[in-house]
Amino acid sequence: MEGGGTANIIDKFGGVLVCSLTFPRPCPGVKLQKNIAAGTVYAGFVTMGGDCGDKDPQVFRDNVAHSINGGLNGMGALVFPDHSKSTHVSTCYEASHFTAYKCRRMAILGVWPTKKVHFKLITSIDNAEGISVQVANRDEYSPFGAMFTDSKIWGDIPVPPDCAPDKSYCVKIKKFAWLTTLATEVKTTGREPHPGMGNLKVPNYKKPNEASWEGYAHFKNLHFKGYNSLTA
Repeated sequence: MEGGGTANIIDKFGGVLVCSLTFPRPCPGVKLQKNIAAGTVYAGFVTMGGDCGDKDPQVFRDNVAHSINGGLNGMGALVFPDHSKSTHVSTCYEASHFTAYKCRRMAILGVWPTKKVHFKLITSIDNAEGISVQVANRDEYSPFGAMFTDSKIWGDIPVPPDCAPDKSYCVKIKKFAWLTTLATEVKTTGREPHPGMGNLKVPNYKKPNEASWEGYAHFKNLHFKGYNSLTA
């Protein structure tokens, strides 16, 4: 992990927190690559996304989160727009090249105001709530939305290889691959990403805002496997 200042934090509660404490102040020059976060409560990673259309993203890539479990939270990654780049807030931001498994909520989530958020090249394995790509906007009559493409979402695994002999680690829960994409209207910066800034009794993806007329969701080239029954 590269970056300056004290805004880059490793926290048992939050995992790897990148610039979330200073949100929404700009926090340029960060690279978060090839890290593993496990066993945290709120999220494995709380981090900024990259530029839409970037063929070689550097800000957040090749990271893995697993075994994130925090009751009403427990996400592999919570990804927000980089406020050092005006295009992220005004146009689009993106997250890609990420893997999460055995998280109590979703593998990856984004819930901040922009025109478009795009998640791609994501691998979700054995996560309770799969993937959620959400977006918010300040003008409900202006088109904005979410895209999720080129990813793999796996649910049931016939013989989980990481179960203890007495099955104590394996808890059977209902899983689904996709948490409905929401397009909501907001009049502020949106929910703060740092754990402790918001109400953690409510899952982060439950935004108490009005719906919008012009929201859209596009899905393409997704591979779903193993959503037939209860699993560990």
